[in-house]
Amino acid sequence: MNKKFLFLLLSSFLYTGFAQTIDNISPYSYFGIGNQNSRSSINANNMGGLNTATNYTNEINFQNPAAASALEFTVFSVSGGTKFFSLSNESDKQKNNYTSLGSLGLGIPIAKKAGLMAGLQPNTSVGYSIISENLDENNNIIDLTHFEGSGGTNRFFIGAGYEVAKGLTLGLQWEYLFGQVNNSALFSSTETTLNSRYKHSLDITSDNFILGAQYNYDLSEEVYLNAGVTYSLENESSTNLKEYLYSFTYGQGVEVPIDTLLAKEDISGKIKHPAQSTFAIGIGKKDKWYIGTQYETQAALDFDLGLSYNAGKVQYDTYSKYVLGGYWTPKKYSITSYWERITYRMGLRFENTGLLVKVDETSTEYTPLNDFGISFGLSLPMKNQLSQVNLGVEYGKRGEKTDGLIQENYFNLRLSLSLADKWFIKRKIN
Repeated sequence: MNKKFLFLLLSSFLYTGFAQTIDNISPYSYFGIGNQNSRSSINANNMGGLNTATNYTNEINFQNPAAASALEFTVFSVSGGTKFFSLSNESDKQKNNYTSLGSLGLGIPIAKKAGLMAGLQPNTSVGYSIISENLDENNNIIDLTHFEGSGGTNRFFIGAGYEVAKGLTLGLQWEYLFGQVNNSALFSSTETTLNSRYKHSLDITSDNFILGAQYNYDLSEEVYLNAGVTYSLENESSTNLKEYLYSFTYGQGVEVPIDTLLAKEDISGKIKHPAQSTFAIGIGKKDKWYIGTQYETQAALDFDLGLSYNAGKVQYDTYSKYVLGGYWTPKKYSITSYWERITYRMGLRFENTGLLVKVDETSTEYTPLNDFGISFGLSLPMKNQLSQVNLGVEYGKRGEKTDGLIQENYFNLRLSLSLADKWFIKRKIN
């Protein structure tokens, strides 16, 4: 027990220190409050994000609280990954990568057919560095603007699920979002010795409730059909904006402020998040295979333009996501072959991110930003057959090399450790 709690505390410490090391995520994190991160476990991501209808006795479902009712073992999970990506437009190409911790989760069975789950995840991430240059006829720089961004929001959640009738489980999850998004723009010109910088810092907090339900129906002794639904209530994020514009020169490699042109603090605002719904259905054979599909949708985000760093360059539309995925375990309880006990996963997903972006200032057209991914993964059972190491790879593409946009091709490597055991066992002998 002490070793397990020590591992949990150590992982929490690593999460606090390590999650802030990301410095270059994606140029598309420039828009809104950053790139939306997956709220799924590694195993769900390996199936394209399939998670609304699935439940396990020894795994955490980060999305549907109703799945907590299936827990039979106390589970602690920690995950992380590395993303390799290339950015290209009609003339240039650039490569980069970053590593980050993904999520922490804890699941506990609290009664027969009832369970509790809690966790901490990165919700959105911001990290970009973009330089825009103006050149003369000799290709010398006349002036440049350097855009930079960092930060993001995190998500803490706690939820519970209970089987209210045979095959039917209901769940409720409370989540709290918090974080800060920082953007800045540096303007420098050869015609003046002074530079200017604009800083835009937005603190964000909100809380919300998510309702979940799952239904399992046995088609035979081994084959079953299941379905799931989640509904995230409409909610608002409270924001606090700070804006600064000042001129400066460089002295010994650091900025030396000269004159403050703008200083605004404690500007309150709201970001309205419409209700979000997810529906899933699947069929499987117990301890053998499963295949399912999932659909997720949300109306357009209502972002107060007075808070936006990039007003006029982005619009919001309906978000939607389509998933197809599943898994296969050759022989879960094989005593002769370890490879037959491994679970193999695969998935496809297509997302309309709900972002419409405009790069050309002279254009009135906004281009939708879509994201496609294909994923594979393995669940490697550990000695007690309950705990497992999960590995995953994903190849994806976001954006197009049209209308001045950037195409982002990425390759994700993911890893998670899930420890499951009976933590609370009554003594039979005093």
